[in-house]
Amino acid sequence: LFLATCQFAGYTFWSYVLAGLSRICGANGQGQNNNDPETEVNRSAGIPFHYYIGLSFIRSMDLAMTNLAMQYLNYPAKTLIKSSKVAFTMLLGIIISRKRYEVK
Repeated sequence: LFLATCQFAGYTFWSYVLAGLSRICGANGQGQNNNDPETEVNRSAGIPFHYYIGLSFIRSMDLAMTNLAMQYLNYPAKTLIKSSKVAFTMLLGIIISRKRYEVK
């Protein structure tokens, strides 16, 4: 749990730094200031730092709880559950967001 917390604290720090750099450099990465008021509003609307802290804490607790729950399963079940995360994500996308996927 400690290492996961340290890892996500690092994620928090770097995402905050990179978000600040993207505001400084602009949307196109060139540092040019076009006079579009919509991009000015988007650049000036920052995310407060405590949101980064909260999200990293929630994510580290998610990782810890997942690891604690996985200790009661055997290896084939762990592998099957971890490899089917995409299917669960797609299923929740269909149920909650009414998303549609095409079969190709």
